[in-house]
Amino acid sequence: MAKPDFLVIGAQKAGTTWLDKMFKSHPDIWTPPVKELQFFNSYYMSEAFKWTRAHRKNHALKSIEYAISNKENINWNKVRLSVHIGEPVKVDYNWYNKVFDYALPNTCKGEMSPEYSLLNQKHINEISKFYPNLKIILVIRDPVERAISGIQMRLLQNSLSEADQEVIDRFVISASSDWDVIERGNYASIIEKYSRSFDSNNLKIYLSDDFKASPQSCLESLSLFLQVDSSKFKAEVNQRVHVGKQFKISKDAIGSVVEHQKANSSWYKENKERFRVL
Repeated sequence: MAKPDFLVIGAQKAGTTWLDKMFKSHPDIWTPPVKELQFFNSYYMSEAFKWTRAHRKNHALKSIEYAISNKENINWNKVRLSVHIGEPVKVDYNWYNKVFDYALPNTCKGEMSPEYSLLNQKHINEISKFYPNLKIILVIRDPVERAISGIQMRLLQNSLSEADQEVIDRFVISASSDWDVIERGNYASIIEKYSRSFDSNNLKIYLSDDFKASPQSCLESLSLFLQVDSSKFKAEVNQRVHVGKQFKISKDAIGSVVEHQKANSSWYKENKERFRVL
């Protein structure tokens, strides 16, 4: 049974959608048709992530619709994989490994789910026992910008696009203190946990800003890390991915986000240049 070669563990709202498009354009890199499998968080933290089964089902259905859109050339392999991903079953490591059985031969196989950055040390230790040579990729973004972007996504998910300003600001202030909003930007903790379980040579960290400013350099660096040919990326590196709706947020509400991200922001300012792609 196949196993993944790499994981992109986030961060949420830091450029993983762009990275997924780049990976899918490379003939020697394989990722599943559903971008975020949400396996490890579903397996280890099922009570906190009850929505993961519905996520896989909904995205698998979209993948199937796309795979059969060309009636003259249906991608049956993609259909079968999407069915496997979307089936309403209790997931386990056998289920997860089977996903990678569908990968093309001799490809570098992996997936990305930003929620993996929220796993605790015990979970990560167990992952490393199953996949000791797994390569880990983390993309980090200014913690305040990342948090605001993540909260704006929540506003949309909660159908608050037409809500008045007071409702929006109350939502932002409340969300700013949520555990996952804070911990998604706690890069010091994320890096420390994964560094304890995986060899330092198997952990690569990028700045979201570099994905925008130096995309080609980032792809060349990633190619070295994954041991693939950087000249084979087919996607336009400067293409913009979908930008979600932007909500107007008051200064007081933004101030609440800033306050709760203070420790994360301090670490980011002190350490971000360590990860700059030159």
